[in-house]
Amino acid sequence: FRDRRLACVGGSRSLTCYYNVRQTALSNRLMEIAETKSIQITVNGESKSAPHGLNVGQLLDFLAIDRGRVAVELNRSIVRKADWISTPVEEGAQVEVVWFVGGG
Repeated sequence: FRDRRLACVGGSRSLTCYYNVRQTALSNRLMEIAETKSIQITVNGESKSAPHGLNVGQLLDFLAIDRGRVAVELNRSIVRKADWISTPVEEGAQVEVVWFVGGG
Protein backbone atom coordinates (compact mmCIF):
# COMPACT_ATOMS: atom_id res chain seq x y z
CA PHE A 1 0.00 0.00 0.00
CA ARG A 2 1.34 3.43 -0.87
CA ASP A 3 -0.12 6.88 -1.15
CA ARG A 4 1.42 10.33 -1.14
CA ARG A 5 1.64 10.73 2.63
CA LEU A 6 1.94 7.22 3.96
CA ALA A 7 4.08 4.36 2.72
CA CYS A 8 3.49 0.84 4.01
CA VAL A 9 5.60 -2.25 3.41
CA GLY A 10 5.45 -5.78 4.74
CA GLY A 11 4.23 -9.29 4.28
CA SER A 12 1.17 -11.25 5.30
CA ARG A 13 1.89 -11.17 9.07
CA SER A 14 3.26 -7.67 9.61
CA LEU A 15 2.89 -4.31 8.02
CA THR A 16 5.16 -1.34 8.68
CA CYS A 17 3.97 2.13 7.79
CA TYR A 18 5.88 5.39 7.80
CA TYR A 19 5.17 8.95 6.73
CA ASN A 20 6.75 10.28 3.58
CA VAL A 21 8.96 13.03 5.04
CA ARG A 22 8.86 15.17 1.89
CA GLN A 23 5.05 15.14 1.76
CA THR A 24 4.82 15.78 5.51
CA ALA A 25 7.08 18.83 5.15
CA LEU A 26 4.85 20.12 2.34
CA SER A 27 1.75 19.51 4.44
CA ASN A 28 3.30 21.40 7.34
CA ARG A 29 4.07 24.35 5.03
CA LEU A 30 0.48 24.37 3.76
CA MET A 31 -0.78 24.38 7.35
CA GLU A 32 1.55 27.30 8.07
CA ILE A 33 0.06 29.24 5.16
CA ALA A 34 -3.49 28.35 6.23
CA GLU A 35 -2.81 29.74 9.70
CA THR A 36 -1.34 32.99 8.36
CA LYS A 37 -3.23 36.17 9.16
CA SER A 38 -5.45 37.28 6.29
CA ILE A 39 -6.09 40.79 5.06
CA GLN A 40 -9.03 42.18 3.13
CA ILE A 41 -8.27 43.83 -0.21
CA THR A 42 -10.22 44.83 -3.30
CA VAL A 43 -9.12 43.36 -6.64
CA ASN A 44 -10.78 44.76 -9.78
CA GLY A 45 -13.74 45.90 -7.68
CA GLU A 46 -14.23 42.59 -5.84
CA SER A 47 -13.53 42.12 -2.14
CA LYS A 48 -10.97 39.36 -1.54
CA SER A 49 -9.08 37.84 1.34
CA ALA A 50 -5.32 37.35 0.93
CA PRO A 51 -2.47 36.26 3.22
CA HIS A 52 -0.77 39.05 5.16
CA GLY A 53 2.74 40.00 4.04
CA LEU A 54 2.49 39.50 0.29
CA ASN A 55 4.14 41.79 -2.23
CA VAL A 56 2.51 42.58 -5.58
CA GLY A 57 4.22 39.68 -7.40
CA GLN A 58 3.23 37.19 -4.70
CA LEU A 59 -0.34 38.49 -4.79
CA LEU A 60 -0.52 37.79 -8.51
CA ASP A 61 0.74 34.26 -7.85
CA PHE A 62 -1.79 33.81 -5.04
CA LEU A 63 -4.58 34.94 -7.38
CA ALA A 64 -3.25 32.58 -10.11
CA ILE A 65 -2.68 35.49 -12.50
CA ASP A 66 0.05 35.05 -15.12
CA ARG A 67 2.55 37.87 -14.59
CA GLY A 68 3.52 37.94 -18.26
CA ARG A 69 0.97 40.29 -19.78
CA VAL A 70 -0.51 42.38 -16.99
CA ALA A 71 -0.17 45.83 -15.50
CA VAL A 72 -0.91 46.46 -11.83
CA GLU A 73 -2.30 49.53 -10.15
CA LEU A 74 -2.10 49.67 -6.35
CA ASN A 75 -4.09 52.34 -4.53
CA ARG A 76 -4.49 54.36 -7.73
CA SER A 77 -0.77 54.30 -8.62
CA ILE A 78 0.76 52.11 -11.32
CA VAL A 79 3.41 49.75 -9.96
CA ARG A 80 6.28 49.07 -12.36
CA LYS A 81 7.02 45.38 -12.91
CA ALA A 82 10.55 45.91 -11.55
CA ASP A 83 9.02 47.11 -8.26
CA TRP A 84 6.52 44.26 -7.74
CA ILE A 85 8.76 42.30 -5.36
CA SER A 86 9.51 45.35 -3.19
CA THR A 87 5.94 46.71 -3.04
CA PRO A 88 3.88 45.30 -0.14
CA VAL A 89 0.11 44.82 -0.34
CA GLU A 90 -1.46 46.10 2.87
CA GLU A 91 -4.87 45.75 4.52
CA GLY A 92 -7.56 47.60 2.56
CA ALA A 93 -5.48 47.89 -0.62
CA GLN A 94 -7.26 48.70 -3.87
CA VAL A 95 -5.69 46.60 -6.63
CA GLU A 96 -6.51 46.81 -10.33
CA VAL A 97 -5.04 44.25 -12.70
CA VAL A 98 -5.23 44.95 -16.44
CA TRP A 99 -4.46 42.29 -19.04
CA PHE A 100 -2.80 43.21 -22.34
CA VAL A 101 -4.65 41.75 -25.29
CA GLY A 102 -3.21 41.63 -28.77
CA GLY A 103 -5.26 41.84 -31.91
CA GLY A 104 -5.61 43.52 -35.16
